[in-house]
Amino acid sequence: MSILRVLVDLLILVMVCQAVLTWIPTHPDSPLYSVQAFLTRVVNPIYAPVRRVIPPIRAGSGMAVDIAPMIVILVLLVVVLPLVSAL
Repeated sequence: MSILRVLVDLLILVMVCQAVLTWIPTHPDSPLYSVQAFLTRVVNPIYAPVRRVIPPIRAGSGMAVDIAPMIVILVLLVVVLPLVSAL
């Protein structure tokens, strides 16, 4: 397994963990909050181009569904991983 493949797999894992942690309410003093904030800082630059094209979808009063993580993970799985595997 190549180093690039491992890095792409790790990035996907970070994105999934960050998405799941956004569903858990945390207090700013919580250690979990620090983990969530760190993962968000890591993935937000990756999501930014997708969010410019497809902003989060309104889902009621004060809620929105961000599909940027799903799109980025799909692109990584369908486009990037086959290219990395071919190297």
